[in-house]
Amino acid sequence: MTDDGTTTDATTDADDAALLSELGHALETYDAVPDRVRLAAHGLLSWRNLDDELAELQFDSALDASAVRGVAWPRQLSFEAADSSIEVEIDGNHLVGQVVPPAEVDVRLTTSSGAATVTRSDPVGHFRFDDIEAGAVRITAVLPDGSVTTQWFSI
Repeated sequence: MTDDGTTTDATTDADDAALLSELGHALETYDAVPDRVRLAAHGLLSWRNLDDELAELQFDSALDASAVRGVAWPRQLSFEAADSSIEVEIDGNHLVGQVVPPAEVDVRLTTSSGAATVTRSDPVGHFRFDDIEAGAVRITAVLPDGSVTTQWFSI
C-alpha cells in the first residue's frame, strides 16, 4: 500500500490472480465442462485445413419444409463449393455419398473428436462409410486440384 492508501499494481495483480484461481476451482468443482464438449471444441478449432475450400450446406432433407409431418429417411444433404459438390445420404449409421465432378479420390470422414476414416471413391465419385457413431462429422474430398471440406453436420 502506498502513502495515500492505494494499492500497488503488484498487489492488485496478485489479488486478481488469487480470485481467478478460486473462481476457476469453483467452476471446475461445481460446473465442469463435459468431456464431450471439450472434444467437440477441440475438433471445431481444427475444423479444416486452411488450404481446403469450404463446401457449404445447400440442402438438408431433415430441415426441408415438406418433411414437416415426419422425418424423411434416409436423410439427404448437399454441400457445394465453387467448382465441386459433395452429396450425402445417411441411413442409420451408414453414410453413402458422391463427389462431383466424378473422380477416384480419397474421401475422409472426421469426427468432432478428431478421429478420421479414409476411403476411396469409385470412378463415378461414389463413396461409403459404415458404423458411424452419432455426433458431429465433416467430409473432406482430396481432389486433383485441391481439397474440399464440408461444414460440420450431425449424424
